[in-house]
Amino acid sequence: MIDYQEWYNNKKEAYSSLMRVIRPLLDLLVTNEGIHHLPIQARIKEYDSFIAKKHRKEIDNPEDITDLLGLRVICYILSDVEKVKEIVEKYFKVIGRADDKTQDLGTDRFGYRSVHYTVSISEARHNLPEYESYKDLKFEIQIRTILAHAWAEIEHEEWILLFPDNQYVLVVDMMGRLEF
Repeated sequence: MIDYQEWYNNKKEAYSSLMRVIRPLLDLLVTNEGIHHLPIQARIKEYDSFIAKKHRKEIDNPEDITDLLGLRVICYILSDVEKVKEIVEKYFKVIGRADDKTQDLGTDRFGYRSVHYTVSISEARHNLPEYESYKDLKFEIQIRTILAHAWAEIEHEEWILLFPDNQYVLVVDMMGRLEF
């Protein structure tokens, strides 16, 4: 039987170290392409969230939880999201991609627009001595616009309750018109 607390504790320092290396690397890659963005967010999933996800998704193997490290790139405009996706696909080993609702929504509707990549260090990079210890670690990179980020915050139930129904519809409509 797996001791999840021990497994988590053993991995946490490796992921914390990876975060200290990957956040500035990702920032450099995005900035070098001339993409304006907010400071890249990064976090290590707390143990309680790790266990909650394990139970919610009915995951037995802790290695299947691929977002112990999560990074988020928040761009100002939608076209820059496409550029960041190209960067991720070029400079990281992509294991999976999910939650990209952008194509489903089209250009005239607003909603949750975020791309989630499960990645690891690229083979070329993990052959470098400073990256070698990270080669087997999977992590998540999310990419979204600033308005999609605001929307994701508003969509949380506690915020929705602040808007009467008609104002909520107006906020959704306004945000959809602003994003380009």
